[in-house]
Amino acid sequence: MNTRRSLSILAAGLAAAGLQAPALGGFVTVPVQPAGSQALLPINPKINLDTPTETQNRANTLGTVTGANIGAALPAGTILKASRTAPIVVNGVTVGTLHDRVWCLGSGSTCNATNTYTLGLRVQLNTNVWNPSGQSFEVNDLFRAIRASVAAEVAYYRGVVNPLPTSAPAIPPFPATTPSPGSDPNTASAYKDLEVVGRTLQGLFEPSGSAQYAAKTTNNAWINFRADVNKADPDINPPWSYNSEWSPWLLVRQVCPSGYNATPQALKARLWQGGEEGQTPQAILTSAYVCN
Repeated sequence: MNTRRSLSILAAGLAAAGLQAPALGGFVTVPVQPAGSQALLPINPKINLDTPTETQNRANTLGTVTGANIGAALPAGTILKASRTAPIVVNGVTVGTLHDRVWCLGSGSTCNATNTYTLGLRVQLNTNVWNPSGQSFEVNDLFRAIRASVAAEVAYYRGVVNPLPTSAPAIPPFPATTPSPGSDPNTASAYKDLEVVGRTLQGLFEPSGSAQYAAKTTNNAWINFRADVNKADPDINPPWSYNSEWSPWLLVRQVCPSGYNATPQALKARLWQGGEEGQTPQAILTSAYVCN
């Protein structure tokens, strides 16, 4: 699929969902959605879905922010307010690490009167076996709680360490094997892009048997980011697709009239393995910072 055709499909998807997006890169607005169900907003959905040449168009920069590190990728005047890491545990096994951050518009250490906050999540997974299948854990969707009554702006950061080329579609001279992504969460590379977003708490194949990009039940109190994360992915096929032990940085920006809660709140982030390659579906609910 060429770049022009890919962007045309994205534009059609945006129009159908009643959503707005910039022409190149930057944050994408996801307004409050009506009750019922909603089409997911396409950011960089998979091409040649469920075939050996399944891939993503790296030339598609919709929703991306770029810079030497995650801090530099955010708009000027953005300051870091909170940062934490936490183990990701399922069945008593640590399968990875969650990185959770809060930024705001301001200067020095003081947020300004706009009360504009950006919440960021990133996960890094390992190859630990967590159930009798012997497989590593995969995350297909990452959800976080947001303010339900106002618009949200979303973006993602791919990282800069040994990045994949930005030609499209994904064909040689892409690497023959998965590159080394780096170990610093500020700069490490994700080798799978953000596919779709939505204001919903339903992920891949929820409900069971639904199509991969099916409409989802609206839940304006949550934002859903779909991006494959797996350090030992069963369906990799270089030079078309790769292991991605890191998710991108997944960012949501909103006006938070009372700032943010400096204490991570229980059950405000959800990681979902939807069984894309036949794995056992599994949800992990964990704590996260929230916008007040």
